[in-house]
Amino acid sequence: MKTSPNFSGNYNILSERALQNALQNVPAYKGWQAFDPGSSASIDARFRAMPTISKQDLREHTWRNFIPAGMDIDTALKTGTIELVQTSGTTAEQVLNVWYQSWWDAAEAASWQYNVHTAALNLGKHREAILTSPMNTGILAKNGLLTMEERSCGRFLYLNEKINPSLWDDQLFERIIRELEIFQPVVLEANPSYLVKVARYAYRHHLRVFQPPVVIFSYENPGVLARKHIAKVFHAPLISSYGATEAGYVLMECEQGKLHQVSSSCRIDIEFMRPEYGHPHVGRLLLTTLTNPWRSLVRFDVGDLVQVDPAGICKCGRNDGYICKEFAGRTVNLTYATSGFPVTTAMIESIINNVEAVAEYQVLQREGIYNVNIVLDEEDNASRTLKEEITERLLPLYGRDAAINVHFVKEIETEPSGKYRLTRSDIPVNMEKLFGKGN
Repeated sequence: MKTSPNFSGNYNILSERALQNALQNVPAYKGWQAFDPGSSASIDARFRAMPTISKQDLREHTWRNFIPAGMDIDTALKTGTIELVQTSGTTAEQVLNVWYQSWWDAAEAASWQYNVHTAALNLGKHREAILTSPMNTGILAKNGLLTMEERSCGRFLYLNEKINPSLWDDQLFERIIRELEIFQPVVLEANPSYLVKVARYAYRHHLRVFQPPVVIFSYENPGVLARKHIAKVFHAPLISSYGATEAGYVLMECEQGKLHQVSSSCRIDIEFMRPEYGHPHVGRLLLTTLTNPWRSLVRFDVGDLVQVDPAGICKCGRNDGYICKEFAGRTVNLTYATSGFPVTTAMIESIINNVEAVAEYQVLQREGIYNVNIVLDEEDNASRTLKEEITERLLPLYGRDAAINVHFVKEIETEPSGKYRLTRSDIPVNMEKLFGKGN
């Protein structure tokens, strides 16, 4: 994709202000002015000339160095205008972020306008039930279970206090379903990997489940497999909302199933994969905060891959900013064919989704062997024939000479963050090899 999406003039003004502020006032970008071709170049060309930053940069520079000079940080912390929050995950993934609630709320409200269902609900003071790991958000219980009151905070109800669903038993599944009926949220915000387990439990036991007006997927990028199983039980609109603790709300799924850039609060630059890999519209997201006075991020590599719609139009009529067809997965979750060709999580899932008996999956590439863990909808579906079917479906993707071992397992384990990593390889990510300039 060589052309830029359509943006309002205000978007370019906000982009220029964000870049100028970073180059002139933010300590972390000291020395970046040498990369800037200057105001005679287009704003897109100026951004393309800049380096990228990662979570490692955020840790090395520390959070203070990403706040513009002259801001009274200590007073803002003391008065509660801002606070510091730690992202979940391993030490290598954790980042200490400056949290500015007013900016976050405004970005969230802007995202709701990109879907006809959320736009119609007059959201903002609504009841919201949240189902994810308390490592991501919520209240963690180290021993036993918490009462509904203990998991309530204002208009929010946190449905889970356990680190991950492997700790759930029938009692907790049924409590989640019961509390949805009691609380009757306007929005159910859920990690799709968690909600699919509730959906499968309810479907298997023929349980009635409260139907909120909308279900919003967050915390993880939803795949087609999880959506398929969730849709068997939850008949409300299923909407994917993509954001990052560091950069706010970024993409929102419209009623046509396309992902739209929340262009009022976040700039997106996309660095596409090199053309020899045959993914002409798949690229990594580089995010720039536009309106957050307490956090300056420029071309932050959030680690996620998207597939852009090259037409840049949508039947919903919202045609400003980037429009994406789907999340392709994470860069660190790429696996590789025997030829070295990168394989995205979305490519694998599109194949696994066509095997009716599969409820969950995980592909682990190690030392040239592809171990495929499969959780089945019904245990009695496990068979040698099914193993052979899954293997045959994956061979064209990885290469006819690929060593693929299929294992039927009871469950897929979460990462320390409480999130699921469904694909991974022991081949180190080579960013220079994967991506190229001048897209």
